[in-house]
Amino acid sequence: MDVEIAEHSGFCFGVRNTIKKIEATLASGDHVVYSIGLPVHNAQLTNKLKEQGLRIVDSIDEINDGCIIVRAHGLPPCDIEELKKRGIVIIDATCPFVKKAQDIATELTNSGYVVIVCGERNHPEVKALEGCLLNKHHVCTSINDLRDISLSGKMALISQTTQSPSIFREVAQELARCELRELRIFNTICESVEKRKGFTINLAERVDVMFVVGGKMSSNTKRLFEAASACNPHTYHIETADEIQDKWLKNATLVGISAGASTPDWIVQEVASHLTTL
Repeated sequence: MDVEIAEHSGFCFGVRNTIKKIEATLASGDHVVYSIGLPVHNAQLTNKLKEQGLRIVDSIDEINDGCIIVRAHGLPPCDIEELKKRGIVIIDATCPFVKKAQDIATELTNSGYVVIVCGERNHPEVKALEGCLLNKHHVCTSINDLRDISLSGKMALISQTTQSPSIFREVAQELARCELRELRIFNTICESVEKRKGFTINLAERVDVMFVVGGKMSSNTKRLFEAASACNPHTYHIETADEIQDKWLKNATLVGISAGASTPDWIVQEVASHLTTL
């Protein structure tokens, strides 16, 4: 049985940068190090960082000393300003693509646009984007949500960087049909998301069994799984090699692996190693 790993599997640039900064700060021992929410949506890596001393909290109210790593998803600007007032050291590891989306959101809200954010309502990146929007705004998870929004005047559309391009296109096309005074559309989806999806689909179409490795809370991993499942019914979403069942691999000669942007390389390699020993 041969094993093939899809290109662009594992950490994206933004997540790799976040983890690098967290590990370097923890190793220095200069401060107590906090993260608001999970630094990445991967339980195994999160536990590893907690063992090294990372403190994960739910809000800025729990931070009164030390330093905070602003994870790749970013934080609302008001939270960052409040932490600065308290004298907290800020180490900003916001993904450059997320930062670009935040800058666009700020410019739009300052120019009087009602902004629609295409993304998941409770996702930390979307929460950070909402923090940049001073005026009335809406979060849209699908085209169906537009029915509950008053579509008029000056409106703009931006996206969570890991949003499905097909959902974003549907929302953009529907808005373009409306009689708005002005409409501005910014595709802020990360390019690597689409590339990763393309390589995953290409591999899933060729293999007997496909594994998508990543946290069950990871939105981009779930979308990879959905894309792979659509073209290969023998696709499984796993977090670690321990979840692999022998019956899934019956008569398989070629097995594929893809991984979400928050999945560490060592977990991908563990899965590959486990498969090659079967």
